[in-house]
Amino acid sequence: MRLCRQRAPIPSWEGWPKAGVGCHRGLYVITTPVRKEILHILEELSHRCPEVSFGQLIVNLSYLAKGPTNEATWDVEDEELLAAARKHLAERLQKQSDAA
Repeated sequence: MRLCRQRAPIPSWEGWPKAGVGCHRGLYVITTPVRKEILHILEELSHRCPEVSFGQLIVNLSYLAKGPTNEATWDVEDEELLAAARKHLAERLQKQSDAA
């Protein structure tokens, strides 16, 4: 005879946005303000640095945040990534205004 644990009741997430296709369907997505700002800055950097692939951009930002280690991309926290992205964008904007 096999015994199964009872699952804890699932909280009501009424009103929260659901995950889209490609995510775990039916689960709810919670995007923090920090993550939203990271995504906004990544969009801006992607626009200003079209020669850099998105993957390269993420790795470069993680290296700026944590140093050039094998673990940097995996270990970087959202707040650290945000600080690195802000700094990189500011430097890019300064460089472009100096060139103009």
